[in-house]
Order: sequence, then C-alpha cells, then structure tokens
Amino acid sequence: MRNFDTRASIKYQIFPTRDPYSYKRDDHYVADNIEPKCCWGGELCLKMLILITLLIPVVFIATRHFYPKIKALNEEKLSVTIQNFRPYQNDQYICVSHHLDEDQSYYVTKYSTLDPNAAAHHMLLYACEKPVFEHGKIWRCGHVSPAEDKKRLPIATQCGAGESEVIFAEAMQAGAYELPNNVSFKLGQGTKYKYLTLQIHYATTNKFDKDPNLTDNSGLQLSLAKEATKFNAHTMLIANGGGLISKDDDVTNLDILCKIMAPNEKITMKPFAFRTHAHSLGQVISGYTISTKNKTDWKLIARKSPQLRQTFYPILRDDSIENMQEIAVRCSYKNPTGHNVYIGATKADEMCNLYIMYYTESGSKMWSRCANSWDPYYAWHQLDTLFNHSSHLTPKEVTEVNKHKKNQPTT
Repeated sequence: MRNFDTRASIKYQIFPTRDPYSYKRDDHYVADNIEPKCCWGGELCLKMLILITLLIPVVFIATRHFYPKIKALNEEKLSVTIQNFRPYQNDQYICVSHHLDEDQSYYVTKYSTLDPNAAAHHMLLYACEKPVFEHGKIWRCGHVSPAEDKKRLPIATQCGAGESEVIFAEAMQAGAYELPNNVSFKLGQGTKYKYLTLQIHYATTNKFDKDPNLTDNSGLQLSLAKEATKFNAHTMLIANGGGLISKDDDVTNLDILCKIMAPNEKITMKPFAFRTHAHSLGQVISGYTISTKNKTDWKLIARKSPQLRQTFYPILRDDSIENMQEIAVRCSYKNPTGHNVYIGATKADEMCNLYIMYYTESGSKMWSRCANSWDPYYAWHQLDTLFNHSSHLTPKEVTEVNKHKKNQPTT
C-alpha cells in the first residue's frame, strides 16, 4: 500500500511535452521541510491561483445560462404515443389518452417526434384538466360521422370538462423543438393539467394499404427538467374558422383580428416562438402586433411559408404584448386547382393557423378573442397597406421553399 502522506511531500516539476497535463516526478529530491516553489515564481503563481479561483464560478454560471443544452444532463424522458394502431380511412383524426402522476411535477423543455413510419400528417398535444377516457384509450376526435366509421371507435372531443391547451404542434415530420433556457411547460402537481391527449391526423392510409402487417406507434417524446424553471410556457392558437380560397383570384388573403385578454390587467405575454400551418395552397402566413395607441402602428412578429418545415421558429420581434392589445394575422394562398377550396379539416381543405408560444411573469395563461370581420376603423383603411404587402413571397423566400421541396423524400 502506498504511503499517501509521503507521496504528498514529493516534488513535481512541469516539463514541456505534447501532453500539457503530463508531469514528471523528481524522486531523488524529497525534502519534507522545503516548501515546493512554483515554476513561474512565488508571487506570480499566487496571482494565477487567485485568478483561477475567481473564474470558476463565472464559468459555472455561464454554462448554466448561456448553454441551455447542458441541462439535458439532468433531464428525464416521457413518451406519449399511440400503440400498434392501423389507420383504416383517409383523413382520420385519432386521439390517445395519457394520464400523468398527480403527485409529480413535470417541466417540459423539449419535444421530439417519434414517427418511424412518417405516417402522421400532423400531431397535436393537448394538456387537459379532465380526461375523456382512461389511460391508453384510443378514440376518434375528428370530423368523420359515425356512419362512416367502419370500426365504430368512440367519438369525443380531445379533452374532458374544464380547461385545456395545445402545448405542442408538429406537422409532416418537422422534428424536435427545444424551449429557451429557463422556460418550460409545467404539468402535473400544482397545475390544472394532469392529463394529456395526443391527436394524430392520418391524411392517407397508402402506406398501411401496401403492408397489411404495418402498425403505427407515432407520438412525441417529452424531455423533462428535474427542477422548476423560472417561466411557465403557454401556446396560443390563432385560426381562421371558415373561409374560401377562390379559383378565380391570383392570390386569396384570409385575415384575422384578435384581441389578447388576460384575467389580470397587469399581465403581459412574452412571445418567444411561432409556427404557421396551412396545406398545399398556403403561400405565406404573417402576424403583426398592433399598438394600442396608434392602430396604424403594426409590428411584424411572425412570418413563414407553411411549405417550409412546420416547426416553431424564434419570434421575429423581441417585445411584450399587453392585455387588450390586438394581433392581426394574414394567410395568403394561390389556388391553381380549378375549383374553390374551403377552410376545413381534411387534406383536400385548407387551414389558416398561427401558433404563438409565450410566457408570462406570473405563469398565468392569456386568451385571444378573434374575429374574421374587422371593426369599422380598418374598413376605412387599405388592409394591404397595413399588412405591408405581405401576400407574396419574396425572391429569397421562394428560393428557400424550392430548396426545401427539392430535399423532401418522395413518397
């Protein structure tokens, strides 16, 4: 056994080698009563030690705050998936229930897509105050009538009674999304949301028709922080509930005006990400905040073609939205089909959706009241001017869309 007391008194000298951490021991020079000297001189060595000591907490803080991926070292995973399901009709909306542990807190910091068959047109994850069915139950939560359902699955809404919220949305295998540092969706203990519902839209059954043994296990994997984050995230959906994309117009615009409301007038929302969603005719979706003091003062906060990857993107303007402030949204389409297309739930229909992720200082959720008809003030002004001619893609955006389409796998 080594004598560690003796070993501590042995003198070490630093030699220049290829390995900067190599040391050579000078065994023939052992003097317990002689204090080892720093190779740079005693005073300079002392200064270096003090500097290193001061830098340690700075490096620790920097890695905690400026490199959020480091928090993954302390994360857990939660998978919310459908199990061995075979869609049997086109445009099926299927839901599956997932019950959380009511005595555990969940802080969701990242969403990853689990879609090995690339079968889902889109997936939505709902946080529910009350469940519709027991854990693992599958049901229809879409537009098809019971008479058209060959297997007679139950038909119900995504969530039961009480409040609910979409906490993530993904379309066409857009991939993972990680929230900013110090922000998470809080679920479980201490919240109203102790149940999750995963909704999957199967636009077509082609892959399953070709393989009678193929089943689907799509879903989402949630990365969970072990400790509470500073801010609690929420998602707001601004959508057009009905509209027509004309076959006769070069461009059709569907416009939405929303007023942001909160239970407490002092609450403000801090948007940090957005996502657009439309189908094949959608060209670009834009969102603007409108000043409460000047209704012609519009600021662009979101703009993206839905023909690009339909994930969440960083908000375009770092600003807060006050209670009772308005958001204007425009969805622009080109329709070469030769027939009118309507807003609806099927693949043959169109959609006009803008999702905004945000947090509030208090953690409270805010609401939006939207209207497709604009108040008289805007009827007296040219909306195209207010929307800053946002109906068309810029040359740069056209190039980006074409590059994305070229890189998509053929099905």
